[in-house]
Amino acid sequence: LDTESNVRRVFGSTIADLHSSVPSPKVDVVGRHLEQLGLGVNIQSVNGDVRTEAVLRTLLDADVVINGTDTHCSRAVINVLASTYLLPVIDAGVRVSTKTDNRLCGLFADIRILTPDTPCLWCRNIIDPDVIRAENLPEDERRKLQKEGYVVGGIGETVPSVAALTVLGSGLATC
Repeated sequence: LDTESNVRRVFGSTIADLHSSVPSPKVDVVGRHLEQLGLGVNIQSVNGDVRTEAVLRTLLDADVVINGTDTHCSRAVINVLASTYLLPVIDAGVRVSTKTDNRLCGLFADIRILTPDTPCLWCRNIIDPDVIRAENLPEDERRKLQKEGYVVGGIGETVPSVAALTVLGSGLATC
């Protein structure tokens, strides 16, 4: 939790979290918030990248995974959970569309249910191998290739906060 934008988008966060001597991981802030709600459920927060074996193995113990990641690479990893490990995944995402003159033309909340007998994210054209490649390039190489026109899009760039849309998508996924 290291920017004011995070404070607006992460449930349970406060400016105090942002200004602590060591900023709290987002997962710890949300976990604390859920514990404070007193729902009587066991909350297990996992701080890490789903692309690591340790985090992926932790997810295998879940009954269902609700995915809200915003990278194609991590979505590709989570996609494997449904098809290979028979673990139901609810994939939630939001998109903002603009016209060429940057005028807003659409707000989309996408909710997809992934099971062994439903189309995967590759089949639905949700994840793109070219984007995964660009996401995994070292930053300096990615910027060089962007200037040369070999990497298209805003990978690694700051995007506007769409907290209300994110909340809608999360609520739909939870339902």
